[in-house]
Amino acid sequence: MADQDAPAIRASDQEREAAVGRLQAACVDGRLTLEEYAQRVEGALNARTRNDLDVLVGDLPIAPVISGDRASVATAILGSVKRTGRWRLGAGLHVRTLLGSCLLDLRDAAISSRMSTIDLDVMLGSVEVVVPVGVEVDVDVSTCMGSRTVSLTGSPAPGAPIIRLTGMVCCGSVTVRDEPTLAERVQKRMRDVLGS
Repeated sequence: MADQDAPAIRASDQEREAAVGRLQAACVDGRLTLEEYAQRVEGALNARTRNDLDVLVGDLPIAPVISGDRASVATAILGSVKRTGRWRLGAGLHVRTLLGSCLLDLRDAAISSRMSTIDLDVMLGSVEVVVPVGVEVDVDVSTCMGSRTVSLTGSPAPGAPIIRLTGMVCCGSVTVRDEPTLAERVQKRMRDVLGS
């Protein structure tokens, strides 16, 4: 009975940092999506008590196992490639498009590396990368008669995974954004209303 009446113990800065480290490891291990990671890190940084931190990391192992992986390839020639929903982004992804398009939606993706590099070779095509708010994005893409658009609204969370884009766009475009389009917002609203 006395334990129930005891005040909650305040969390220290060191405990908050440890929780963020544990969340980062879980994200790299694929246990959290980038969006879940960003939400939980915000909660950890604002946590007042140890109980607040326990809620954020209670469903995660103390020492997740991190495995190395090789770069994968996504190729769109006169067609399109879409990676959406729950999928794994490893340390590297090579995207090749020729008269094609590629959509990489990382909002529900699980990542398996602290830094993931997406290398682009785009000829007469387009690549769109959608990231959750709070993820750090480094765009080092050269263009020749093409466009590069980066539209990010949020600032990176401390210790956030890094998504690095490299490569070349010739007569094409690369777009990086963190906000849903009008069509995505309408679809989400319809799903919420219809309950599906």
